Amino acid sequence: MELRKKKRLEHVAKKRALAGRVAETGTEESGEVRVDRECLGQELLERCEVLGREGCGEEKLRVLVGLVEGGDLNLQAKALEALKKILSVDQNPPLQVLSSLNIAPSLRNLLLSSDEAILQEATWIVLNLAAGTTEIVSGLVAAGCLPALIPLISHPNDDIVSLAIWALSNIAGDSLEHRDLVIAQGAIEIVMDLLAKPVQRPIEQLEGLTWFLSNLCRGLPSPPDHLVDLILPMLPVSLEHESPSIVADSCWILNYVTEGKGELGIDKVMCLGVEMALIALMDSKDPQVQIPALRTLGNILTGNDSQAQYLLNLGLIDHLSNLMYSHNREIRKEVLWCFSNIAAGSVEQVCLLSEHPCMSSIISSTSDPDNEVKREALWTIANMGHIHQQSLLERLLSLRVLEALVQVLDLNDAALLLVAMEGIARVLKSAVDFQDKAAETNDVAVLFENLEGTTKLESLQSHPSMKVYEKSVEIIGQFFGLIEVTDENKEVGNGVPQGGFQFS
Repeated sequence: MELRKKKRLEHVAKKRALAGRVAETGTEESGEVRVDRECLGQELLERCEVLGREGCGEEKLRVLVGLVEGGDLNLQAKALEALKKILSVDQNPPLQVLSSLNIAPSLRNLLLSSDEAILQEATWIVLNLAAGTTEIVSGLVAAGCLPALIPLISHPNDDIVSLAIWALSNIAGDSLEHRDLVIAQGAIEIVMDLLAKPVQRPIEQLEGLTWFLSNLCRGLPSPPDHLVDLILPMLPVSLEHESPSIVADSCWILNYVTEGKGELGIDKVMCLGVEMALIALMDSKDPQVQIPALRTLGNILTGNDSQAQYLLNLGLIDHLSNLMYSHNREIRKEVLWCFSNIAAGSVEQVCLLSEHPCMSSIISSTSDPDNEVKREALWTIANMGHIHQQSLLERLLSLRVLEALVQVLDLNDAALLLVAMEGIARVLKSAVDFQDKAAETNDVAVLFENLEGTTKLESLQSHPSMKVYEKSVEIIGQFFGLIEVTDENKEVGNGVPQGGFQFS
């Protein structure tokens, strides 16, 4: 969501650049509204006295909104241009104030204008307002701006088409409710009909159309399958486009189609034959392309064993391992998330991962300074524990996985502690399953105690998280014997033999 919001604001900044200086601080507003004289034409200053006064920013906006609503076409055009410049040059564009002045109904009427200059200015202002809060977007929708914007996707003026697309993308990207309203207006069908026409379109317009489609596919519940099926056939070609923006948004569409949709959604994407293209894009030097490509591949890895195996047969682990030490923490996190999905797979898949040289890097990542990266590394180790195979246990122990897990017990983060303890429990459980019945001690349990693992678990019983407390008690009780001291100072056993279990 943060990535999408950032991109949305970047697109708005591009549009502001058309009219003046690009805003530096997004769309957050300060309490004071500034309206610089340079934003106002000489004619407006001469005909409206209040516009020439110092201060009174909100009152000046009120006057400009009144001129937009008025019948003087010349002043209307001048007022629209002034509002565009105000939204462009102000570090904190007064979107909320402008919306509160009820400009939306007037903008809706202007979106129906036959005057291309006025239509372009009005669409530009709607685009900026649609990048504001949900309250502002809801005001635009309530005023009827959606059905007025939709036909502009097919307008003969390319600039108007691009502005309308960005405006609709911002509305659709605001919330699921607004996304569904845009879809209900037939937006997907119109865009796909537009792209089907053999017309040479400006690159910016194609970027806008792809971003628009990605916003329409985002979120759950998904758009109806028959609409998604209209979009998918274009993606193998758009993944090879020269524009990084088009490639990235195509990857995001694939991510949305496979995210949480189960085997059927994954099958739809795999039928396109884009797996090799996604793996190649994963090696891109552009993070805006890498991240959605990685996300999509990670989603496919959550499918059934045959779907995941198809990617592994293409050498996916080798490509993932090349990104383990990326300077971008988001890339590292996504790579480890992919590894954690492989680690939740079949015996053959887990063994393949465990024998790959990247395992040492995965275990090292449990010490990564970023907690999200650290958590994915821990999940990879914990997930591998679902496979009960002695050779796998021996391989993990040889890589000092237990030392890495015990080290995490020194942290205070409850989420990290719970994953680390889950990994520890699975390692100890495997050690019990494969211990020599004739041996008096279990080497893995002894190693854990020598690493002060039990001491650390005992200290976690005072952790403020009840889940951390319960998990630490559970591990000690299951593998080392728990003694409870009653008020009468009588020791009450829990059914564990005195001295705990014997491990080899």
